[in-house]
Amino acid sequence: MMKFTQDWFSERIPGIQNCIDQLTEKSKFLEIGCFEGLSTCWLLDQMDGGVMFSIDNFAGDGDYELNGDELYEIAKSNINETVKSNQVHNLMRTTSYKGMADLIHQGWEFDFIYVDGSHNPKDVLVDICMAWGMLKVGGVMMLDDAIKEDLRMAINSFYRIFNDKCDVIHNEYSVEVEIEFVHRLVLPDWKQLTITDMTLMEFELRGVEFSEEYMELILNGN
Repeated sequence: MMKFTQDWFSERIPGIQNCIDQLTEKSKFLEIGCFEGLSTCWLLDQMDGGVMFSIDNFAGDGDYELNGDELYEIAKSNINETVKSNQVHNLMRTTSYKGMADLIHQGWEFDFIYVDGSHNPKDVLVDICMAWGMLKVGGVMMLDDAIKEDLRMAINSFYRIFNDKCDVIHNEYSVEVEIEFVHRLVLPDWKQLTITDMTLMEFELRGVEFSEEYMELILNGN
């Protein structure tokens, strides 16, 4: 019987589902950050067979009562109950840097990548950049907890450099980055959009700044 003591994932499902439904291929997934395996199990259910890698060092959390070894065993047990006969799941107990370095060296490419590991902005930026090189053209990379200020700093840094090579899809808590062909125009001019067409983060990603009074109007839906 699967065991989950925390659920920070379920509220993300509608946004993730919308992105995964747009994929033409769903056979190679990568997850950075696994915890108890709740997101892992859900993602496995969305795949058309294939291979999934989950990377987590299971170092434990000071706010969580279980240690890293216990977390690892819980995640492994939950995943083993979910994985199908036509799927292969690889649970890599290591840092995201070392885990992705191995996958890059092996030449892996993925249809979908879910980045929800360290919340240190330096680590996040490294995770995004390393994962980006393994994302297939037309694939989707989801960057979790993008509403948090520290993480937005890392995401914005990445986006300002790679904005000509990706499209950005938003929901309340996350940013999904979809690779497009370099020559395609993938981002509309923000000036052509109304307030209701964009979230605050979309304005921020495009480097648009507003006065505090105008920001309050946007937040209040006026």
